[in-house]
Amino acid sequence: MIKQIKIIDELQNKLKEWVGSSKIIDYRLEWRVDEIVDIYLIKNNDDTIITESDLDLQNLFGSHFDLVVLSEEEAEADYGHIFELNEKINTSAGHRRFDTLLKGQNVENKLKYLPCPVITFYSYKGGMGRSTTLAAFAMHLALNENKRVIILDCDFEAPGFTNFYLKNPGEENQRQGFIEYFIDKNTQHDIDIRQTLEKYTWEVDGKYSGQGSIRIMPAGNLDRNQPTEDFLHTHLNHYIEGLSRVDFVHENYIVKQFSEILEDLHNAFSPDVILIDSRTGFNDIIGITAFNLSKFVVGFFRNDIQSLPGLHFFLESIVKRTDIEPVIINSILPQSLTLKRSLYNHFKEEVKRITDELSDESGLDFPCFPISRNENLEILGTASEQIDDFIELIKNKELKDYKDIFENFTERLKSFFAMPDELNKKAIEDDNIELNTNSLSSNKDINNTELSSTEKTLKEKILLATKNKLDKINLYGDDIDIEQELINKQFFYRECMNDLFNIDKILVLGSKGTGKSYIYGALKNENIVSELKKRANRNDNYTFVYMVDKKSRIFKVNKFSETNDKRFQYRFWLVYTWQILVQEITHKFSGFESTLPDLILEVRDTDTVQTALQKIIANDNQIIAIEKDLDLLDKFLIEKGIKEYVTVIYDQLDEIIDPVLWNVWLPSLIDFWRYKRFNRIFGKLFLRQDLFRKLVGITNIRDLENQAINIEWSQEELYAYFFKIVFSENIDKEFWELMELYQEYPKQLIKQLRPKYNRNEQIPLEEHLLRPLVVTFFGKYVDVNNTVRMGESYEWFFNNLKNADNTISIRPFIELIKLALVDATKNIKEQEWIKPILYPLFYTNKDVRKKAVDGHFKDLTRNQIGNLPITYVFEYIDNHHEFQQMTLLKLKFDNLISKVMNKYKDKEGMETLKNDDIETLLINNGIIKKENFGRGDTFKFAYLYKYRLGLKGN
Repeated sequence: MIKQIKIIDELQNKLKEWVGSSKIIDYRLEWRVDEIVDIYLIKNNDDTIITESDLDLQNLFGSHFDLVVLSEEEAEADYGHIFELNEKINTSAGHRRFDTLLKGQNVENKLKYLPCPVITFYSYKGGMGRSTTLAAFAMHLALNENKRVIILDCDFEAPGFTNFYLKNPGEENQRQGFIEYFIDKNTQHDIDIRQTLEKYTWEVDGKYSGQGSIRIMPAGNLDRNQPTEDFLHTHLNHYIEGLSRVDFVHENYIVKQFSEILEDLHNAFSPDVILIDSRTGFNDIIGITAFNLSKFVVGFFRNDIQSLPGLHFFLESIVKRTDIEPVIINSILPQSLTLKRSLYNHFKEEVKRITDELSDESGLDFPCFPISRNENLEILGTASEQIDDFIELIKNKELKDYKDIFENFTERLKSFFAMPDELNKKAIEDDNIELNTNSLSSNKDINNTELSSTEKTLKEKILLATKNKLDKINLYGDDIDIEQELINKQFFYRECMNDLFNIDKILVLGSKGTGKSYIYGALKNENIVSELKKRANRNDNYTFVYMVDKKSRIFKVNKFSETNDKRFQYRFWLVYTWQILVQEITHKFSGFESTLPDLILEVRDTDTVQTALQKIIANDNQIIAIEKDLDLLDKFLIEKGIKEYVTVIYDQLDEIIDPVLWNVWLPSLIDFWRYKRFNRIFGKLFLRQDLFRKLVGITNIRDLENQAINIEWSQEELYAYFFKIVFSENIDKEFWELMELYQEYPKQLIKQLRPKYNRNEQIPLEEHLLRPLVVTFFGKYVDVNNTVRMGESYEWFFNNLKNADNTISIRPFIELIKLALVDATKNIKEQEWIKPILYPLFYTNKDVRKKAVDGHFKDLTRNQIGNLPITYVFEYIDNHHEFQQMTLLKLKFDNLISKVMNKYKDKEGMETLKNDDIETLLINNGIIKKENFGRGDTFKFAYLYKYRLGLKGN
């Protein structure tokens, strides 16, 4: 923080008091360029005397202030220009730079309308792939879209386009450019703009642009070797001299000059698009080009903490400027798909969090894309580049990350690319040719290959064994027999379980169906805990104490009337936890005795217990004594021969906290364990993700998520769990044999897979190991109609069963396969001659998909806190076809919710809800996703519910 700003703020607070007490009428503060603070006061009457000491100005500012005390007449006559300003504090008088960043959209001379869009590429830090992406996008537009592209290099301190698009990129292409034209334009009077601009731009070789064109206006000539035969001697000195004369201080002037140069470029060359390469960091160029002169802005950011200020600045600027369409790039991500997905999802969450903080609007959700590190791109512009390879990659759209970005951008630019009718016609014809080609190439069914008798036998055995195993699977945590799971070799060890021993992780968060109760129950099994310790590389001892037992130990907080007393709530959790903890530890360890045996209660949900608890909570001395008793227990655990940790577990908290009091009591419990730190005692709260998202009254909730164990299922976990179940029926040998006979993968890979499974009795969470298993069981392609257009099975299951927030539950996945196996085993003879093991016809069946999701939906809403209203929304959609669409615009969505609210207003769970509450409920449960692409909010249903609700495309 700048101290002067804090001091000025303190002074303003004093002056506000003076206005309130009528000592002065008005005031203005001006922070000048020489760091002097001018203080203008209008006194209430002529008799009022105000001195420097009255405001303690010497102490506040030293000698850096000027005090001007005025009468109303003097203020009106001589200082009207000061008091005409709406702002009480004026800092712009001291700005030397960054006015375009600080003032938002107050610039008078914004860019006049151009028929072509202007796109600025910006990165907060260097090395983000900004210039490379810009160069690749220019090539995409020229090669694949036949567009005329101009690139403007405005990274003046470190120009980036002196080496791109050259036959010999090791030699810099030094041409005069923007800076020279900026100065010369104001001192020379050439009549022919095109002829003049050709001296300051250059057109790249046709192999880079195909039937389009790419023209570059470089930052300027940085040649330090070729003499200029004048008093500055080199082109580099000319460039630096010119750069020093570009006036960034006078905001309207500089924006006007930049705007005129863009208009000159358009008038001279008629481009379809102008791409601007901006500087890194907070700078004037981004304020000028991106936020005042561009239609689109592409921002590049990494996942590190150093990028957060830049990301926040970028998003804040975009939120303020509603006429700009942003694209946010997460770069440079690792090539590992799992790590990339994790980092990218986290980045998108961070973008959404910042956007929600900055905007009063609902639904701002800017488009984001990932870019992975790519060695072919990193050497562009160097002597090592293989430009022909790069051209082919762009032409054939083989770089997936770039392909996704460029196709999205091209689609958004279509309204600017007004093509003549004959070109439109040609484009349509080309599309038809490509479609016909695809149809011909997919005429052969990839999966349908006659199997040998051995393969048929193996396939039938695996199908029947898998069905038999899945029929016995119980996916509902409260009823799962963990001991039996272990005996049957089907207990699934998840990576998130390793964090159960992490003292800093106080929350266990997961959506409905992610396995909170499964994990909770597993901790009661010593063999599982022992194995988990090995996997987590923990040698210490861990004792788990359970705070909730609805059969024998429970107390409901709704008995208390002190629902808004935070101090009371904190003391309750302290006393309740202490009561159970001390009793359990006394039984567990010899040598520990509580110092307060008279206060120990048998916790039951009775009025007697309520009265006793209230007396303890109200007694300050007893509260202090209980805290000391817990400290003694902590010390006792420290002094034991080996490290002993006690984990206090809270699950099924709805048994203690009534749903209507969830927001009142749960934040206090979270804060209790968040801030109450022991050395050997720590808490674990098992919470549903949707309920956690709705909590209020928790400070720094994002920071709290750092202390949470995320138990959402990944795509890799989904498949690893499934094959754990398959192999637990002792058919792993048959599976490996069939996999080898199918000849989809080399024998060497199978030899590597088998020991990896045998070592841990489950496949490691790596795509390259899991994909072969998925292909063997489900087929490589989901080609029920003899095509590959439905994509690969490895992606299909996740994409079709995920929630709107990109999470996934194991239950609809397993239910889908269970139902598919019922039909498949009924028709073994009809399909045993084809591979894979489970033919896609069965798991893509609409009725099967509907039934699988219906079971998951009923579990989501049955006896779940606050979720009952979702059933009313589904029931209404089921009976009103006009709302059966994958995506609803805001007006239609609001209409749906209003009708639901009106029809079911008297139903259970609807008593206190508002329209926004229903919307939040659908979002938090992953049923819909709210999106905004600059044309208002849209609400998109998770594809998971497509067949359950009979949804159709828009």
